[in-house]
Amino acid sequence: MLVTGCSLFQSSRSIEPCDLLSSSELSSFGNYGSPERTSRSNYKECTWRNSTTEPFLNTVMPQVGVRVSPDTRFQSQVTGQTADGRPLKERQTDATCTVTLSVFKKPTRKKKGIVEISVAMPDPKDNCVTAHKLADIVSPKLY
Repeated sequence: MLVTGCSLFQSSRSIEPCDLLSSSELSSFGNYGSPERTSRSNYKECTWRNSTTEPFLNTVMPQVGVRVSPDTRFQSQVTGQTADGRPLKERQTDATCTVTLSVFKKPTRKKKGIVEISVAMPDPKDNCVTAHKLADIVSPKLY
């Protein structure tokens, strides 16, 4: 059971990126398959690929990725952009948009960790719009 405004996690290390978005939450953005999990020494990542869109030579298969890096400090930018009141950073390329959130609403030297939400859609204009909507879903699940 998810209670809005309550944190599900005790530390940034315990956050599982695949648990930050449910299949029902992703369903409003398309038909995404089962998540692919990746784990390295400095991050954990989960990627969902749209299972109904076949990529062609000139298009991108829609995909959503969530990466948790527990040892990375959030470097704030004054952009005025937030997700559920939490400051965020946005980074765009030609093919993707990544929104970065701090795991903690009030990060300190000891309270660190970031969550990056990356989106790639066939029409790049949809990338950041979708990434921001997903950040609004993820943010209340963090500290």
